[in-house]
Amino acid sequence: MQLFGAEHHDTAVSLYVLAVLCSRQSKDEQAEPLLLRAYSLLENQLGTEHPETASVLHELALLYHRQGKYQEAYRLDDQELAVQEKQLGTEHPSIASLLHLLALRYEAQGEYAQSVSLYRRALKLLENNLVSLEQNLGTAHPYIVPPLFESAMLLHELGKHEQAEALYQRALSILAACRRE
Repeated sequence: MQLFGAEHHDTAVSLYVLAVLCSRQSKDEQAEPLLLRAYSLLENQLGTEHPETASVLHELALLYHRQGKYQEAYRLDDQELAVQEKQLGTEHPSIASLLHLLALRYEAQGEYAQSVSLYRRALKLLENNLVSLEQNLGTAHPYIVPPLFESAMLLHELGKHEQAEALYQRALSILAACRRE
């Protein structure tokens, strides 16, 4: 008895999971066709602007970066960013994390102007998110720690080490206070 066919959504998800596993083991020659097949299925089933489809783009971009296919990787990165911004909104904290990742990739390739621009945009999003969290939860709530750490990392990448250290110290103080409670 056949439960799922070659075009079923679960087949696409299974191909994606297998591709990620292969990719993590540096079996790029096996991962790439699986990712391309998963993308094709999800694109047909869910469309190009669905988060699951964007996840496959993310993995393909990682693979292409590792293989040195930078232009193709950047094209997929831009596609993924556009999908995520449309789905989550341009001010969502997850967008800041994605921008940070993209900035790291550009920096690794020596494209510093693009990298700095992305770092700054990510930092602005995180700062806005941090203000909102502090207004809603208070300045010492543990949910503030992740954006503090990410903001500190971005400041460090931008060469603003003293500001980064202050945020790291603040985050560590919040964590220490939580442990005492």
